[in-house]
Amino acid sequence: FTQEWEDSSTTMRASAEYDMSESSMMYISFSQGFKSGGANNGDCNPHYNPENLDAAEIGFKATLADGATTLRGAFFHYDYEDFQARVFTPLGTETFNAEGADLHGLEVEVDWIASEQLTVSSSVSYLSSELKDLTAQDPMAPENGFVDMTGNSLLRAPDLQASLAASYDIPLTSGLLTLQGD
Repeated sequence: FTQEWEDSSTTMRASAEYDMSESSMMYISFSQGFKSGGANNGDCNPHYNPENLDAAEIGFKATLADGATTLRGAFFHYDYEDFQARVFTPLGTETFNAEGADLHGLEVEVDWIASEQLTVSSSVSYLSSELKDLTAQDPMAPENGFVDMTGNSLLRAPDLQASLAASYDIPLTSGLLTLQGD
């Protein structure tokens, strides 16, 4: 049994930037994305369709008056059509199309050069994700039939994520030793 298909798409990206000063700017962007369809290994079902994405983002970047602190922030929204959902099965994974998915979120990053040797970086992000119209058989309990997953969050899409890192440079006669903790 052989399956053949051909997928192609033309995507676009548009963005605009406004420099508020020499050390700060705002931007807005819109882009489209495309991921080809495919077939599940060893599966006799029809192949899954291509996934399309419309992505919008508005954000800012600024270096504060001290010159040692950089601040970046962005709000984004992703709208997927024919989202390629993966479910785990007893024999591996299977990919199929959900109607779509919506994601939106906010990211803020701060970098601070505390001294010639010490740099501190931090970030925090909030993400909301939701599957549109997705019903699938529960692969771990097929006897339960189909399960409505509409409105569920996407896999590996945490609501809240934060990071903190610090690095300290120690000059050596033969180079530089950097200690870093995350």
